[in-house]
Amino acid sequence: MTGEPTDTDRLRQHRARVRVWWWTFSVCLLIALVCGAILIAGMIRREDGAPLIEDTGAVLVGALATVGALLSAVAPKLEAIRHQVQNSHPTNLRDDLDTVLAEIRGVRRDIGRVDTRLTYTQQRLDKVFDHVHELEDIINPKEKK
Repeated sequence: MTGEPTDTDRLRQHRARVRVWWWTFSVCLLIALVCGAILIAGMIRREDGAPLIEDTGAVLVGALATVGALLSAVAPKLEAIRHQVQNSHPTNLRDDLDTVLAEIRGVRRDIGRVDTRLTYTQQRLDKVFDHVHELEDIINPKEKK
């Protein structure tokens, strides 16, 4: 192995980057929706004319602080998860699997050739036994009743 990434490695890296971007986009969209909901709630008036949320800025800061706290609590767990799922061996497991599957295909071809040879040998033995029976009939003719 030359150390260069294989197509499987590049595909896995691409999928991981796409997955990270989708998660980032999802979190940002969720934060934007929450902030929008807070701002809209600040514009809604109660029956007495007062806004539903008095200080939307404080609520936004509180929401963003909560998100930051959650992210800081989740980050170490993500590192532990990455450690559990990241490869710790130098070779790519998919490449190893491809090698094993190629070997299995080779064994199947070999078994097919052996089966063909056995069938051919069985046919030849049948012919030999037919000739042996013919010779036995010639040497020891059966009495007809």
